[in-house]
Amino acid sequence: MMEEKVGWIDTNLSVISNKITDGSHNPPPKSEVGEPMLSAQNVFDDHILFEGYRLITSDNFEKEYKRANVEPGDVLLTIVGTIGRSTVVPDKIRKFTLQRSVALIKPNTINSHYISYYLRSPKSQIYFQQNSKGTAQKGIYLNSLKKLPISFPPLLEQHAIVSKIEQLFSDLDNGIANLKLAQEQLKVYRQAVLKKAFEGELTREWREQQTNLTDAEDLLEQIRLEREENYNKKLDEWKGAIKEWESAGKEGKKPSKPKKIKKTERFTESELVDLPKLLENWAWIRLEEISNKITDGSHNPPPKSEVGEPMLSAQNVFDDHILFEGYRLITSDNFEKEYKRANVEPGDVLLTIVGTIGRSTVVPDKIRKFTLQRSVALIKPNTINSHYISYYLRSPKSQPYFQNHSKGTAQKGIYLNSLKNLPISLAPLPEQQAIVTEIETRLSVCEKVEQDIEENLERAEALRLSILKKAFEGKLLNKRELEEVRNEADWEPAEVLLERIKTEKANKK
Repeated sequence: MMEEKVGWIDTNLSVISNKITDGSHNPPPKSEVGEPMLSAQNVFDDHILFEGYRLITSDNFEKEYKRANVEPGDVLLTIVGTIGRSTVVPDKIRKFTLQRSVALIKPNTINSHYISYYLRSPKSQIYFQQNSKGTAQKGIYLNSLKKLPISFPPLLEQHAIVSKIEQLFSDLDNGIANLKLAQEQLKVYRQAVLKKAFEGELTREWREQQTNLTDAEDLLEQIRLEREENYNKKLDEWKGAIKEWESAGKEGKKPSKPKKIKKTERFTESELVDLPKLLENWAWIRLEEISNKITDGSHNPPPKSEVGEPMLSAQNVFDDHILFEGYRLITSDNFEKEYKRANVEPGDVLLTIVGTIGRSTVVPDKIRKFTLQRSVALIKPNTINSHYISYYLRSPKSQPYFQNHSKGTAQKGIYLNSLKNLPISLAPLPEQQAIVTEIETRLSVCEKVEQDIEENLERAEALRLSILKKAFEGKLLNKRELEEVRNEADWEPAEVLLERIKTEKANKK
């Protein structure tokens, strides 16, 4: 068996570099026009992103460029915040300089791409983790970077290793691109499913099999009668409470009379003209017509507490699930006050209405009691299938409405009045259940495919690291590739190359 690491040598990064520095620790003021000063947010593995960078005047640029004189062939490394991204500066690129968060490495003779890949390898990443300093934001100091241990082979083998890495990464990137394309196609498919669901397409066969189809108007009449019955019940309870209050000499607070049922306005004929035509037994209604309550969470949330009860925001509400992470805790007393406004219960529908608008889920049974902040709306459907409403809220039927009715500058949001007036294409109750079943059947397949894609993407990233690990252990090139390199007339061990680098550096002093 051919020995793998013939002619390799171990040293540190400073020995094989003409210069290792970082960008400005005190960057000059921003300018409306001028030259670019990049930071870690512009440096990625294998590419430089010219977006969102600082412009500085030409005079300031010349001063900063003396410190960080970036040139083609140099290696860049992010060293503050997200540590360890690296790229080689390409030919024919706009001249730029750097801020403190990026290190500039000028290799001496060593293949620049070999250095860049080495910096991203598991071995280097572990070194960065162990040697990073700082509290709010970790960083690698230049002294630590210069001492980074590096193992390198003869120059010809460096070129061969880089070529093999690039070939394998290219294949990997193509596979990742296909997986991400499949993810995007799944998003399109999900929206197509929801669109067809609320046009009655998914339940066409179901309707054909029914012998006694009900009508959405019958459901609305049932909701109206139930509301009246509930109101009359509350009214009778109030009358009884008033008699008891009067019998007790009118001591204490007088019981409040229940609010009369608010009459919701149906869509007018002229308004219906602007809405798509529905199936004969469906109806266009406003969301508030089929809801017992539509509200949002606290607009002025109480102070955070070390212990207490959870108050969730939009960052905790996702399509079909609630994430109990990073939420605000409030005291039990404050919770009871806030819960009166947003009394979340199983079967309620949650909708994100500030920032990322339109994510929705149904509150499941057996969940920890919680209340809400302003960024989440609480909808309590009356008789209507809660999942039908939740799916409708994220469908192409609702999303354009949210986009057109969102207000705000820094952060867009949907006001409750707009939400209450959201047009809903209402199917009869049995068909709602059939629609939900059809949606869930299709989306469960999507979720399985999505999970497979995510697992494959994770495997791809693990494979990328495995390729780099093998490369710098001398195990990436096969026997034939190694023989070709070592049989070249100008092959020489890395030790000879290192001595030449040291001599060259000594002569420059």
